[in-house]
Amino acid sequence: MMILRQLMIFLAGALCLLSVEFVAELSGVASWGGDAKKNVVITQADVQRIQQELVEKIGSDPTSLQLESAIAHAVENEILVNEALLMGLHNIDPVVRQRILLNMVFVGGKKSEETLFENAKSLDMFRNDIVVRRRLIERMKKIIASQVSDAPTKDELLQYFKKVKENQASRYQREKAVRLVHGYFTTSNNSIVKIEEWYRQWVVGELSDSHMQLLANSVLVNSSVYITENVERKLFGKDISALISDVKLARADDGFLPIQKKPAGFHFIRVIDARPSQYRPYIEVENKLRLDYIDQKRKSILVSTLAELRAEYDVIQ
Repeated sequence: MMILRQLMIFLAGALCLLSVEFVAELSGVASWGGDAKKNVVITQADVQRIQQELVEKIGSDPTSLQLESAIAHAVENEILVNEALLMGLHNIDPVVRQRILLNMVFVGGKKSEETLFENAKSLDMFRNDIVVRRRLIERMKKIIASQVSDAPTKDELLQYFKKVKENQASRYQREKAVRLVHGYFTTSNNSIVKIEEWYRQWVVGELSDSHMQLLANSVLVNSSVYITENVERKLFGKDISALISDVKLARADDGFLPIQKKPAGFHFIRVIDARPSQYRPYIEVENKLRLDYIDQKRKSILVSTLAELRAEYDVIQ
């Protein structure tokens, strides 16, 4: 229950900044970590509604596992709403207050805001209004997530990066890439015989890379820039990209691809360097690591806190 007590202390401190009255009200409600079991009721109508929502979402009848998961999610949300109400969040949230007063104007007539607000409690509007429910769930998740520091230490991030590498996650890797020498020769400007002769001269070294590119009608890539497989496919198509991937620079062909014939001309392509997929240096991914680490920790603490809260409830279904 340590997490739950910490949350209560955190919220009480936050409420002190707003109003002593709210803290007094908070201290009078049931608190987290008590011995008495609380209840969540899931009716048959709730199950039917959840099932219908799933059908609309996935376009078919849900499996029993999908329905069970959706019901469990609904139970978690109900617990969060209940805990938010027990903590008095509905009394201090401006969005909730505005929504409730807007609803109550149509129900309670020209009464004071405080009277309308109190009447809304007797109608259980805080629990039943969908906008209010979503807001209270959102606030509870933010309160739980706020326990995670937004400034992890470098040691924590390095340890996280180490685990990422051990799990072979690709998020922080550079894609494999190559540097190419390229030239495209159109048959409308050059005879096929001349193009084939230029290719022969280029392969045997009689024509340098730069000279070949001067003769070419177009050059699609800068030989000093690494390009990924996706870029290769966009420039040359899947077939040529597959040939580029098969090139082994240690072979005797020195990275030259066979001349590639196209309807309007010929590609000359030579692979001059290949960079394997590899993890970027820590300094390059530090900011991304920090955001991912914080996000993971917040998700983890939400799961553990919900598990603790779930243990305090009996689900009646």
